[in-house]
Amino acid sequence: MAREQAWEAGVLYMLAKTVFEQPCCPIGNLVSKGIAQRQAASRYLQDLVGAGVLRKQVIGREKLFIHPTLIRLLSQDGGAVAPYAVPAPPGL
Repeated sequence: MAREQAWEAGVLYMLAKTVFEQPCCPIGNLVSKGIAQRQAASRYLQDLVGAGVLRKQVIGREKLFIHPTLIRLLSQDGGAVAPYAVPAPPGL
């Protein structure tokens, strides 16, 4: 029982990490990372669609799972990047 729960926790961690790495997640991303076989990966992503986390979009034969909140967070500031504050070297 504990072993199964640990496995499920590991799968959930990897699934969450993958979904937050990029704003778009095809089923193949989960398969290539060894998280699940294609059918289970599809089911996991569909569950996230049902929970309102992802949105499914079909392009040709490919099903893409879009993370609208992540897209909004990444694009909300118009793409401006503030420069890092770099301290002046000693002696200048």
